[in-house]
Amino acid sequence: MGETLLKITRDQDLYATWDSTVEAPTFLGTRAEVLEFYGDVQGRCPTCRSYINHQSTTRERLNRADQHGSSSHIGDWHWDDNTGIYAQSGILNRRDIPAVVTLLALDTELDDPRILALLTPLERN
Repeated sequence: MGETLLKITRDQDLYATWDSTVEAPTFLGTRAEVLEFYGDVQGRCPTCRSYINHQSTTRERLNRADQHGSSSHIGDWHWDDNTGIYAQSGILNRRDIPAVVTLLALDTELDDPRILALLTPLERN
């Protein structure tokens, strides 16, 4: 399980926590809300607050998201990373993340048809 902080757009003060277990956002807020909710501690998983392999503080992770599009050290969801898997339902383009988080902020289900319409289907064998 891993969590990455995403900056939704370059020019907007809005961030989401992308949970790799559900392959979807699990928290949405401004920079101040992220820092208030998670705290600025090193070594804690932001959502579950357990001590797992986070080597950066929340503020450092936010700064990385500001610069690269996400806090990922390996490039997942960076500005130039075009796609990723969404909830085992399909491939989501980075450019469609704002629409997805807007819908999810309205208590939309992960499999809402408006979200699924944004996905490229997974090829299943």
